[in-house]
Amino acid sequence: MKLEKGTENRGIIFFFYDKQGIVDSYVTYMLREMKKCARDIYVVVNGTLSAEGKRRFSELTDYVWERENKGLDVGAYLYALKKIGWNKLKEYDELVMMNHTIMGPIYPIQEMFDDMGQREVDFWGLSMFYGAEFDPFDLVDGGYIRAHLQSHFIVVRRPLLCSEDYRNYWEEIPVITTYAESVTYHESYFTHHFESLGYKWQAYADWEGLEDFSNYPLLKTPVELIKKTRCPFFKRRSFMHNYEDFLHSTCGEPSVRLMQFLKTETEYDIDMIWENILRCENQSDIKKCLNLNYIASTKESHDMSETIRKKGVALIYHFFFEDLLDECLHYAGSMPEEADIYITTGSQEKKRMLEEAFRCFPNRVSVILVENRGRDVSALLVGAKSIVPKYGYICFVHDKKVAYLRPQSQGASWSYKCFENILKNQHLVNNVIRLFEENPRLGLLTTAPPNHAVYYPTLGYEWAANFDNVKKLAKKLNIHVPISPDKEPIAPLGSMFWFRSKALQRLFDEDWDYPDFPPEPLKGDGTISHAIERVHSFVAQEAGYYPAWLFSDEGAALEMTNATFMLRGLNTILFSGGLGDDYYDGVQSKLRKEMDNIRTQNVNVRLTPTLYLDWGQGYSEKNTIHEDNCGEEGFLEAEFEWGDEDVMPLRVRFDPCERGMFMMEDVKITLELSKNKRVNIPLNKCTCNGKIYGARILFLTSDPWIDITWGRKKPVGMKITAKVSIKVPEDILRLQ
Repeated sequence: MKLEKGTENRGIIFFFYDKQGIVDSYVTYMLREMKKCARDIYVVVNGTLSAEGKRRFSELTDYVWERENKGLDVGAYLYALKKIGWNKLKEYDELVMMNHTIMGPIYPIQEMFDDMGQREVDFWGLSMFYGAEFDPFDLVDGGYIRAHLQSHFIVVRRPLLCSEDYRNYWEEIPVITTYAESVTYHESYFTHHFESLGYKWQAYADWEGLEDFSNYPLLKTPVELIKKTRCPFFKRRSFMHNYEDFLHSTCGEPSVRLMQFLKTETEYDIDMIWENILRCENQSDIKKCLNLNYIASTKESHDMSETIRKKGVALIYHFFFEDLLDECLHYAGSMPEEADIYITTGSQEKKRMLEEAFRCFPNRVSVILVENRGRDVSALLVGAKSIVPKYGYICFVHDKKVAYLRPQSQGASWSYKCFENILKNQHLVNNVIRLFEENPRLGLLTTAPPNHAVYYPTLGYEWAANFDNVKKLAKKLNIHVPISPDKEPIAPLGSMFWFRSKALQRLFDEDWDYPDFPPEPLKGDGTISHAIERVHSFVAQEAGYYPAWLFSDEGAALEMTNATFMLRGLNTILFSGGLGDDYYDGVQSKLRKEMDNIRTQNVNVRLTPTLYLDWGQGYSEKNTIHEDNCGEEGFLEAEFEWGDEDVMPLRVRFDPCERGMFMMEDVKITLELSKNKRVNIPLNKCTCNGKIYGARILFLTSDPWIDITWGRKKPVGMKITAKVSIKVPEDILRLQ
């Protein structure tokens, strides 16, 4: 059956789901364009719409049906078919069944309908999945997935629509409860089923040989598909898809190329994409798919003085270490003279020293006295709170010295990486301001996490001991964007970053005060300051802005060298150990299986119990107590004494051994008080570089530690006991 050009005798069933019931602009734009080619639009919603969502849909159609969130797309389509009625459906030349997982159009819809109207088909679709030689769901007959039209946009013409075959298909379809069942029993089955009954079909976005190029071209090679076929839609999933899957068949470029194409070669408003994905998706996925890494030149830049005067740009620099004054002056000198500079510090002596040192600067410089509680975090949120709303773009940095590390060059290099990528010189600063101007959804820029020396585990364990605290803080700040323990925050882990003031306004609206922050000595992890450090990017995302990594040109070169050097080193070991594969995900799968085998073995751990004591100067090898393990094999029992509450340390760090990948169970930490009194410290009151599960800790990295504090108690010693094994319990393995 062919159709006349320009016909509008179509019905559209649009399936919609949104966890919050919000209808974003990309949806209303898409349906408004579809309405130009249709007689009726039926919206079926799995779940409940917000009041605004109902209003938006009601402006487009009188048919908006909310139903229980069951059956996924199949359940929604079946509900709509029954609601409309088979007699009514027979009136249409075509019935379109589409859903919210596509975005567009970027070309006139009528163009596609007119083209397909001249083809002799009984049903057709927007695009195809060209099959897979395996069944990822273990549900498909034959053990592989056939080539098929994708269910996000399928059109059925009257001969099939009016047939008993079509009605029987829907009345006999199994109840769908999972995505795997939806693909198996509907999407991958629909095309083959009706083809086997003699019905003809085609895909609009298709050309000879495309199946050899990609089995999923709308997702994996969208720009080629759109350019060659004028495909009017693209996948919403492009901007948050599993990056590992992208790397299986591309070098990771599909999404960023698509976004650039939409931005420069179409009239589609990409802000509609940002509006939706920033509200609904995890920032880790968005960053990877869109390669949100900006490299700013330190060699040349445009004059941004007019923008600085108009928008307002400021540097807020927290200063603590007097011996780092020259560093402070050097990097503060990177700010253009039109920008304002604020220095926060904790004493009158330092304030006078800074005012004298900055006297020669052409900028307006103000030195602000803050309390020595909460370090750089409170200096920004409390001391500089009133400053932030006055400026459009702000750079926040602080002097950085990690005194407890030996050699101290490790911490100094982390500081160097932060400063050089964020505030190297005036060219870089100008280019950062330009980035904010050219990318209106950019909210926060920070350097990548450290990966050198003792910081190596950071990349992969960005949450450290802070996920639960971040979730609590996010709830307090009324943040609803996705936060997952399995996906890293794009956070300023060095507490140095550029930000758009509007993006972080929610954080500054909170009534922070110095008592909200713990007094010195600060624990090594797990404090409110560490949570705030990681919540910045989610605050920005909740406000509708994205976080990204910032590199200077020289910093990017260094990062690339380190990353490839480390990856090559790991590959060399893995391949020589028989864990090689042609694909990254294959290597990862083999390594994961090998690690699972190791975890389930019951091997004894060689214990070397050591207690580091901090009297206010941080931890060092000089202030340690070494004890022999008093427990039996597989058990830890260590007792430490410092003798007198008058020489009591402020906190201690317990290192059970040197290795990683082991389990401590039934952990019990007992403080020995004077007069033979004892008190237990719950594990959830401590911080560590492992993962805590009740009274159990899984240590994945080497050099494990537990940081222990006791508030106002005055212990004279400590006893720690636990069962220790390399074998990881099944319930915890399932969580990894």
